[in-house]
Amino acid sequence: DDSYPLSCYFVSTSHNTYLLSRQLFGVSSPKAYTHVISNGCRCIEIDVWDSDSFDSNGPPIVTHGLTLTESSPFEDVCVAIGEAITDDMWPLMVSLENHASPATQFKMVEIMKRVWGNRLVDQALEGFDTNVPPSALRGRILLIVEWYAPEGSQPLSSEDEEEEEVESTETSPHETSKLSGLMHHLGLNELKAKLHGGKDKPDRPKITPELAALGVYAQSVKPKKDWLSQPAPTDPLHLFLNISESAMSAILPHQILKFVGQGTSLHQVRIYPKGIRIESNNYNPVPYWRGGAQICAQNWQKFDKGMQLNRAMFAGSEGWILKPKRLLGKHVRDMDAGQEQKFEEEVDEAAILGQTATRPTMFRCKDIKVYVRAQLFHPDGDLDWKSPTVKATTWQLNASYALTDGTESGSTSEQSLMFLRFLVVHQVRFERDVKLGTYCLRLDSWKQGITSLLYFDLILMWCHFTKYLRFSLMTN
Repeated sequence: DDSYPLSCYFVSTSHNTYLLSRQLFGVSSPKAYTHVISNGCRCIEIDVWDSDSFDSNGPPIVTHGLTLTESSPFEDVCVAIGEAITDDMWPLMVSLENHASPATQFKMVEIMKRVWGNRLVDQALEGFDTNVPPSALRGRILLIVEWYAPEGSQPLSSEDEEEEEVESTETSPHETSKLSGLMHHLGLNELKAKLHGGKDKPDRPKITPELAALGVYAQSVKPKKDWLSQPAPTDPLHLFLNISESAMSAILPHQILKFVGQGTSLHQVRIYPKGIRIESNNYNPVPYWRGGAQICAQNWQKFDKGMQLNRAMFAGSEGWILKPKRLLGKHVRDMDAGQEQKFEEEVDEAAILGQTATRPTMFRCKDIKVYVRAQLFHPDGDLDWKSPTVKATTWQLNASYALTDGTESGSTSEQSLMFLRFLVVHQVRFERDVKLGTYCLRLDSWKQGITSLLYFDLILMWCHFTKYLRFSLMTN
């Protein structure tokens, strides 16, 4: 159903889309945008800076600023995005992180309008109030642009957001030491000092009126720490809250009702990874989805638990999924009233069958010992289970075991936020066990009866394991 307002949907989202590997150094490519869009991502990110020569007269570039990552021409990125969009596709949101001078912003606006043409939403649609639905935006591009309060008014955004991110209590001393040491080794501290003229932090360029006007339905603000204790803002009209993973740790789970009531039920909310994630690893998005956060940005460069959950969440969809009834707020309709049913679920038998396959080159031992881990991500608490270890000499496995001893209860409307994750793991003596394959699914996508699951390795290639599970769902 694509007739609800934009804030009523979860959206598959990429963070620092242009990067192909790590956050501080590595390769950047416009092809990364083609890849994520073709795989169902519907909210991407572009970090725009002045040219490589730091000259506002040059063309804008896309890069992870003040790091050793490569850059890509902004126009090439726009071309790649435009070519990946089709007329019937659900809207593509583009989070534009601007670090460019006013002169460069003028070029950015010209490039986007020229390359994207009518696909770019550059003015409000006629016939709709503030609650425009995705159905009216098929095949279109929505820009997310930073918004600043007018002079003399009380600002909603935090001027110290970046400093708070680095100093967050969620960052361990070990992580901070590791990041500081790496930056020193790469000479990034010296590079920053030189570029900033000795300042600890550069002055971020304000958004020009021409660029600000393109944030038609998403005017981005990074709120202050105490924003939930303040009166609900009335400006801007299409408020889009951009909140760091670290800042969210102070909100969930203690203020989840306020977060839903004053945040996600009214506005779109984007959660982005904390800056210390230099290896491009991901946070677990499930708690934020349960709080109604529509846009949980993930580093698609790494197929870890966070990305596996993201893939399961949006599997078989257009990259947009309608939120459960309890998270729709004032947008709940009469037809949604019967959406919720009580259910009991039981996964009573499981078998893992390893088909004949080439032994991975990482294994030199003759025999391998394999076990399965199963993780249930449940609103009342996550569960973790481990199977007995099976020894395989021919690289062919056949085992059967009980996965659970009972049932889990809940409501069918919440199944979209419940997940099962399976891991096939090679047990290594005196070393860390090696993950061979993984499969993650959303409970409401699981058909009753016996189901086969094809496993993927950690670079998203089918790894020739198949699991058969018997699953039953009872409603009352």
